[in-house]
Amino acid sequence: MSYNYISSTINLSVSSMHKLRFQRLGRTYSPAYRLVAIASRYPRSSAGRAFLGNYQPMHGTTISVHMNQTLKYLKLGSQFSSNSLRPVLQYLKFKSQLVKN
Repeated sequence: MSYNYISSTINLSVSSMHKLRFQRLGRTYSPAYRLVAIASRYPRSSAGRAFLGNYQPMHGTTISVHMNQTLKYLKLGSQFSSNSLRPVLQYLKFKSQLVKN
């Protein structure tokens, strides 16, 4: 593993355990979240390895997910955190209903 804090890039090996979790953005009382793949030992506010989507609960519950990248990390053994799993599953359920109709 190599870490380069000067350029704020983190290079992790594929074998390290990753979590798919939300990184909080936005102002006070107006949260926005970014879905990121991050090593499980890092806190929520640290730099993520990959940007996978975003979630805005205050603006009509807007969510978007980059499915190809998300599936790539899930195949490598990543897991959703408990807080990020519910909105993503609701998004996938809604999207599958649109495809059926």
